[in-house]
Amino acid sequence: MCVSSSILEEPDDSDDEPDASEEDTEHQRLHQDSKAVNRAAKGTDSTLSANTGESSRNAKLAKGAKEGKTKERRFKIKAEYGTKRQGLHWITYAARHNLDSQAHLEEIITMRQNNARAEHNARRKALKQEERTLKAELKVKKINLRRLELMTLEAILLDLENRLADKENEKLLLQEKHAKLELEKSKLEEALEKEKTQRMKAEEARYAAQEKFERARLESNIGES
Repeated sequence: MCVSSSILEEPDDSDDEPDASEEDTEHQRLHQDSKAVNRAAKGTDSTLSANTGESSRNAKLAKGAKEGKTKERRFKIKAEYGTKRQGLHWITYAARHNLDSQAHLEEIITMRQNNARAEHNARRKALKQEERTLKAELKVKKINLRRLELMTLEAILLDLENRLADKENEKLLLQEKHAKLELEKSKLEEALEKEKTQRMKAEEARYAAQEKFERARLESNIGES
């Protein structure tokens, strides 16, 4: 009874202290959970980094594609300007220059034809006028011969005297004109000589004034020194 009472009086620690196997199991479970959490975190980081790298790669590719398109577009524009537009400009300029040259050539040909036609017409007109003059002179000669045939000897002598008088009058008129021209010539020569004299006097006066000015300047320079 005593032994049993002592046993009954000793406290039972089996209910208060946890079992070692349960603690190990709990520790392992927590360790596994932490590993799982770390793996999940690492996976998230790797996913984020992968996504970031992918997005940056995509941005770089898009930028490169855009730059490539821009360069290609610029190259196409330059090529278009250098080959098509400039070629069209050159073709247009060549065509216009050819048309202008043809128009200028046609204008020159037309002018030459007009000049040749005008020269031919003037020559024909001169020939016709000369022919008319010859016909008129021939007609006058025929009339004079016919008149002489009808005139008496005294009338013929009187006509000759009248003609000689007319020639003398024409000679006198020509001599008077010649005298007037000689008088005008002498007046012009006198005016020319007078102008030459005045010009020489003006040059002498200019030289004298220039010499006087130079002398005064030299004297002023000597006085200042």
